[in-house]
Amino acid sequence: MEPAIHSGLTGTMLVNYIGMALMIAGLASGRLRTIRMGAAAAGLIWCLAALFVSGDWAAAALAAALAFIGGYQLVGVYAADGRAKLSEEEQALGAAMLPDLGKAQLRHLLEQGFWLTAKPGDVLTREGEAVPHLYYLASGGATVYSEMLPIARCETGSFVGEVTVLSGDPATGTVEVDEPSRLWCVPALKLRLYTDEHDEIRRAVETAFRRTLTAKLVASNRRLAGGG
Repeated sequence: MEPAIHSGLTGTMLVNYIGMALMIAGLASGRLRTIRMGAAAAGLIWCLAALFVSGDWAAAALAAALAFIGGYQLVGVYAADGRAKLSEEEQALGAAMLPDLGKAQLRHLLEQGFWLTAKPGDVLTREGEAVPHLYYLASGGATVYSEMLPIARCETGSFVGEVTVLSGDPATGTVEVDEPSRLWCVPALKLRLYTDEHDEIRRAVETAFRRTLTAKLVASNRRLAGGG
């Protein structure tokens, strides 16, 4: 007689599945913080299972090492966030446009640029020319022109130059400040090089650009529907 095949889900199998699910979830997020959190949690679960279910001390040691490394790196991330100092306008920028970044990541990104004050008439981008800088409007506003005709407006809390700053293509419009404004500014080339080296920050920046572009299109459509 052939032995019966046990197809039920055992406790060990369940623990392994949970650990793998945590690892996969962390990796799928693409965020280092979540990846480390998933690794630490999976390692802890596997370690406890090896100690108290299977009695496999070698597996427990390996899982404990995974949990320690993931936890240690995670503590480092939170410690860096605790040391990072942000002004009120920098916190507002992060909360509005880059909420997925930790404080330390945001601090490092902001250090690639600088803050400035612009007056009415200052030109930020020129149609047909490469965008020299990316701007974030912390306050104030600007008008977008195409072929010298006003077609849109950049309001407080939006980026200027986001459409082509990462590609290096010519600007699709001229943007002129139309009221006293406070801006964060970063050179385009410096931003491209920086985001090429920091994948997680690049994804966060690209997400923010899409959000800004969508808001501009919605506002432009409303203006057209209202007749001006």
